[in-house]
Amino acid sequence: FKAISDIGIDTRAPKIEISVLYEDDVYRVHNEITLNVYDLNGFNESSLKYGWFLKDKVNVLSSDLENNFVNGGKIGYPVGYYGEYKLYVCSIDSLGNERLLAFDKIFKNVDFPAPFAPMIP
Repeated sequence: FKAISDIGIDTRAPKIEISVLYEDDVYRVHNEITLNVYDLNGFNESSLKYGWFLKDKVNVLSSDLENNFVNGGKIGYPVGYYGEYKLYVCSIDSLGNERLLAFDKIFKNVDFPAPFAPMIP
């Protein structure tokens, strides 16, 4: 048996990996973004969320993310919008440790030039 002092408590948030098929920064309908989450103690599947926000938006919270994703699955771009966006991804593990990750890449949607397409608020 181990002494209680020898047992560690997991305080680390899940690891999130973001993979982009095409590395340029322009939106593509056929581009693929894959999201993978890893945690030793497992994670809450319903906590896997993502959101696209204008690149200059500050103070994005996990509660701002409204789109669910499946671990290992692909997500799409916000079709029909123009502007420069950052991707945010969140996961909470089974012990409540949360990771909110802002992908460092900026994505540009130039499919619909202003002012003909709306911007995501």
